[in-house]
Amino acid sequence: MKAISLWEPWASLMMLGAKTIETRSWPTKHRGPLLICAAQGGLSRAKLWRQTYHQSAFRAALAPLTDNNRIFLGKFNFYFGYALCVVDLIDCFPTEAPEVRRIVDVDENEYLFGNYEPGRFAWITRKACPLRTPVRVTGRQMIFNVPDDVIAPVLREPKDGDPWWRRSE
Repeated sequence: MKAISLWEPWASLMMLGAKTIETRSWPTKHRGPLLICAAQGGLSRAKLWRQTYHQSAFRAALAPLTDNNRIFLGKFNFYFGYALCVVDLIDCFPTEAPEVRRIVDVDENEYLFGNYEPGRFAWITRKACPLRTPVRVTGRQMIFNVPDDVIAPVLREPKDGDPWWRRSE
């Protein structure tokens, strides 16, 4: 399966369906299923804290990842280095395109969750489907392949129908 790594908190925002546009400095011709992986690295802890806890749009969108939907000292349950969900990548446009502007003009959070500077590209996704459980993957830059046998066992929904981040285990 084709995959891409995103820094946290953006990978989790994609998994939760709060973010449907991934902005990149390069376009893609890929269409169809795309595995969203949380990168092992990314923002420093201090920057991650500021991004998630001090910005209300991020805090609200990430609330399902907290214990009992409450934020305790800003500690979200991030899974660095894991595949989180599959999205359907349906299109790719320059960020200045009218198709992109229509989306971000209506959804302020979508704008806040991306980098829409001129010269960048908006990867339009839909149907974020969380994996049954996160799976450890070694991420790469650009689009990379994750063997189907690694992902296939976790593509189905959990028996209780609840995504893994909402289960109390």
